[in-house]
Amino acid sequence: MPERRGKSRGRLRIAPTGTKVARVQTAAFILSLALFADVSAPAVRPYDRIVAVVGDHVLLLSELQGRAKPFADKLREIPEKDRPALEKRLMRELCERMVDETLEADAAEKLSITIVDAEIEDALKNIAQQNGVDVKAVLSEAARLGLTEVEYRKELRRQLLEGKLLRMLGGSVVASITPADVKARYEEEKKHVKDPKDLKDFATLEPILTQQMQLERLEAFRRDMIDRLRSATYVEVRVDKPPAEPTPPPAPGGKP
Repeated sequence: MPERRGKSRGRLRIAPTGTKVARVQTAAFILSLALFADVSAPAVRPYDRIVAVVGDHVLLLSELQGRAKPFADKLREIPEKDRPALEKRLMRELCERMVDETLEADAAEKLSITIVDAEIEDALKNIAQQNGVDVKAVLSEAARLGLTEVEYRKELRRQLLEGKLLRMLGGSVVASITPADVKARYEEEKKHVKDPKDLKDFATLEPILTQQMQLERLEAFRRDMIDRLRSATYVEVRVDKPPAEPTPPPAPGGKP
């Protein structure tokens, strides 16, 4: 059978900073996840269906809905009349992201890139430290959002794997940023500062601008890498297609 890939105080930030490159979870992406959470449906469904095929892998509707669980509350914030069209558009966005992750996982496997449990533990500790809490509180926040500890650790593994893959393949892109490039970005930023008193000196902004440029270039590299992986792999996204009617079981005796 083909393999299947299925904040601040008060609201902890439970994503590992620095491991997702420029693909931080923007409001749009969070909203996209929210719209697909089926909060009223029973846990057991009569049948599942394939929402995407990626090479030898299949992605299932249940996996897509599972990825949406942490953001179910957001669904209630959207006017009911706006939900259907927005849900259809954003459902595809999330599915496309899962396709990308599957391609990245395959690429990482070919390069023998792996994530060991100790790296996930370190990521958990870093997230806890950044939020000024302990690991138990981070896991409690994930549970509040609907993620089991196993599901949350899987999400961390995906993010860490992508970060490691990009650092290996895209390291030269980051290394190519020169002090002159950063200085040029600073001069460009100066043009958008209305009050000179608000302008910080270059020494203060240099590390911030450098990191910003690194993230931008890595994200551009990631998009190019995904394009190349998609062109070399059979990908079919079926999430927009209406589900087929389930085939009824044969009648006793083998006759329909």
